[in-house]
Amino acid sequence: MSMDEPRYRPTNRDVILQDCIDGNLPLAYMSWLSNTQREDRTYRISIEENKCVRVVCIGMNCLDKDLDDLYVNINALPDWVKNKLALLQMIDVGEGLDDTGRHIAKNVFWVQN
Repeated sequence: MSMDEPRYRPTNRDVILQDCIDGNLPLAYMSWLSNTQREDRTYRISIEENKCVRVVCIGMNCLDKDLDDLYVNINALPDWVKNKLALLQMIDVGEGLDDTGRHIAKNVFWVQN
């Protein structure tokens, strides 16, 4: 393993746990997530300060995920994600839209597919 390679890659559970630790994940979100996981994939999308976009698929249906783990910027995302992010950025943190996702924190979103 080279020095540049990360030694640990966070799992879906770690990402959800970090949202809990950060105070971004009240019980209502856990309920919403468990309901959406039965039918759809949910992606945790975080926009970093350098404008790159990190994507983590959350849940059981992530084997054949539709998105890469990292994008250079929002414009590099597929159109369906950009459209949903545009809607989610207009609502307050803690709010959600059916069949779209939730605005979890300042630059963190859960997007349904």
